[in-house]
Amino acid sequence: MILECFNYSGFASLEDLRSELGRGLFKELEDFQKEFSKCVDNYRSPEYIWPRDPLHTWSRIWEYPHVLYHLRKYQQEIKHKNGVILDFGSGVTFFPFFLAREGFKVIATDIDPVCEKDFKKAIALMNMSNEQIDFILGKYDYIPLEDNSISCVYSISVIEHVKNIPQIIKEIHRVLIPDGLIILTFDVSLNEAHELSPQQFEILMSTLNKFFELMVPIRLVHPFDMLCSNKGPYPLYPEKTAVQKVLHFVKEIAKKILGRKSIPPLHLTCAGSVWRKK
Repeated sequence: MILECFNYSGFASLEDLRSELGRGLFKELEDFQKEFSKCVDNYRSPEYIWPRDPLHTWSRIWEYPHVLYHLRKYQQEIKHKNGVILDFGSGVTFFPFFLAREGFKVIATDIDPVCEKDFKKAIALMNMSNEQIDFILGKYDYIPLEDNSISCVYSISVIEHVKNIPQIIKEIHRVLIPDGLIILTFDVSLNEAHELSPQQFEILMSTLNKFFELMVPIRLVHPFDMLCSNKGPYPLYPEKTAVQKVLHFVKEIAKKILGRKSIPPLHLTCAGSVWRKK
C-alpha cells in the first residue's frame, strides 16, 4: 500500500518535500511566517537564542508541514471535543499563531521565562486574543494544566531534549482528554553522539506504546530518500569552501596537540508519529 505524503509514522522523507502536497503546505506556512516576521524586532528579546527563521532549517521544513497535515486531518474531531490544542515546548515561533488563525484554540507552553515575555508581546502585536492563543510557563517535569483538559498535544523537536522522557509522556497523557491525540516530531542521532541515542529512542517508543495507540501506519523510508541534517534543502552544515576545509583541519590538529576532545558534529534525521490516548 502506498501511503500519502505525511500520512505515516516514521522517518522524514525528501519525497514529501517534493510532492505537490508538501510544496503547498510549505508555501502556506512560508507566507504566514513572512507576515509574522515583520514585527519580530518588536517582541523578540536579545537573550532569546533560537532562529528567527525556523521554517527554513534542515528539519523544520518537514516537521511543520507534517504536524499541520495531521492537525487538519483530525480538525473536525478535535474541534468537536473541545478544540483546545497544546504546543509543548513552543518557543516563540510563527506556527501556533498560524494555527490560531486557522481557528484552533492554542495554548503554548515552554520552560523559558523569556519565551513567556516574548510570546505575550507577539499575541498583542498579531492582534489576537487570549481566547485564540495563550501561553503558560511550564516546568521541567510538569505541565500546569488540569487533567483531561486538552484535545491534542503537538510537539516539534522537543521530546528528545527532555531529561525525563517517561515523566513528560505521562504528563501529556494526563492532560489529554480520553481518546486525545499527540502528534510528535523529533530528531534522531545517527552517530550516537547526540539525542536521541538508540537507548533513548527505545525508552521513548516503549513509553508511548504503554500509554498511547499508534494512529497512522509505519512507513519505511529508503536511506537515500531520508531527510538528514547533511542532506536536504537546508543542510545543517553547508558544503565547506576549500579555505574552510583547511581551517577546520588546522583546528582539529591544534585540539589534538592541546589535548582537547573534539565533539562529533551533529548527524541527525527526524521522524514523526501520531498517537491516541488509551
